[in-house]
Amino acid sequence: MVSPLFQCLTLSAVRFIASVPRVENSVFVFVHKLNRTSLSSDALTINSQILAANSPVKSLFTEGDVFVPMTRNARICNNCRWPTSGSLVQVPYTVSASFSSTEMNVINSAINGFHLSTCIRFVPYKDQTNYISIVKKDGCWSLVGLTGGSQEISLGVGCIQNGIIQHEIIHALGFWHEQSRSDRNIYVKINYENIQTGLEGNFQQLETNNLNVPYDYSSVMHYGPKDFSKNGGDTITPLNPSATIGQRIGMSENDILKINKLYSCGAQKRSILGGSM
Repeated sequence: MVSPLFQCLTLSAVRFIASVPRVENSVFVFVHKLNRTSLSSDALTINSQILAANSPVKSLFTEGDVFVPMTRNARICNNCRWPTSGSLVQVPYTVSASFSSTEMNVINSAINGFHLSTCIRFVPYKDQTNYISIVKKDGCWSLVGLTGGSQEISLGVGCIQNGIIQHEIIHALGFWHEQSRSDRNIYVKINYENIQTGLEGNFQQLETNNLNVPYDYSSVMHYGPKDFSKNGGDTITPLNPSATIGQRIGMSENDILKINKLYSCGAQKRSILGGSM
């Protein structure tokens, strides 16, 4: 049963999303197990919106929004965690001046979601060797994990939404898409006959460290059911018929749990409802 507090928070979050363009200095954190009524049938999922934004430059990416330098193996992410300083993980970052004040509010709100839920702390860049540079280029994309030096997260036209921003930041923290997990075939079926020719590689199954966290249909990192479809048919079918995939609001509880486990956040674990996780 959903508690009255959670219902209140959910309603408040929905109202916030509707008012983002008119709000200054807002902080939005929505941590949830997916409310299945929150997605209408015609709503674009996070990944669908990312794919639409990336359409002009889609040939540059793997899995739709992951940029892989020519010098790096696309499937290897060894020693790619950001370093821990005491009980916190400090990630230096810069934000391009090309973003408007309204866009900055949404970016800051998405970043604050990590501060309130994990031990990740995004700190202003001060000549550190490794840092994230949030830029406004074509499309929504990121690299996976710490790559060294300056690494970009692009938030172009169509990308300034809480869920999309958190999605790309989670890539930078070291995570691939949820349906790339090594155990995904227990939970979803990939319908290769419906995938656009030449884009089947976006559905590769990877060797992943799943951190003993259950497969998460409600992850903000999960593809939607029709992503990369050539005929309007589903490219991914949940094997749990009651599951909904591709939510577009923000980090799920298990998204947060995986970040906290990967970075050994310990006592820093918190949810929007308070207390430890």
